Amino acid sequence: APRALSSDSPLSLLTYGHVSFLDRIRFLLTTLKQVRRKNELDLFDPVKSAPFDDGLSAADWGYRQVSKRGFDFLLRPQIEGFWNFACEDASAVHARALLAWMGGSGFYVLRNGMETIAERNTEGAEVRLSHEVTDVRTDGDGVRITAVREGGEQVVETFDEVVVATPATIAAKLVAALPDRTVSHH
Repeated sequence: APRALSSDSPLSLLTYGHVSFLDRIRFLLTTLKQVRRKNELDLFDPVKSAPFDDGLSAADWGYRQVSKRGFDFLLRPQIEGFWNFACEDASAVHARALLAWMGGSGFYVLRNGMETIAERNTEGAEVRLSHEVTDVRTDGDGVRITAVREGGEQVVETFDEVVVATPATIAAKLVAALPDRTVSHH
């Protein structure tokens, strides 16, 4: 059952196990810095925020705040989930405004964090994190995935079924070559 735990609760953040402690601290400090600028960084008035746009993308800015893994697990989901743009296509000022306005806003979340949904959905499944998928194909044995691991090593694996959990624009590119009967549009 949900309880009143702000999504930016320091306790929730400090116990989040998917990124390093240093990334959690850096994310917290970055958020607090943006919250202090809430009056300048207007979430819904781009004209008001325009003077603070330095030309960086949200991705470029985010990678300066935390590690790549920290960005992919802490910042990217918030930015892309809210703006529905890839971070590479969104302005840093929009990401900063989002943090400024979300900080302390009192969202309701699941008791053990929103990641509970993803973790429960993956129980019993083989999960690959920190892999950049470069190709998705079907062959006689199932769905063949070509990916690059975080260290740069290319891997090819075949699965019975695959869930593509990326922004829609990336998913569309990955599955474009697949036959229509293979792709389930839910």
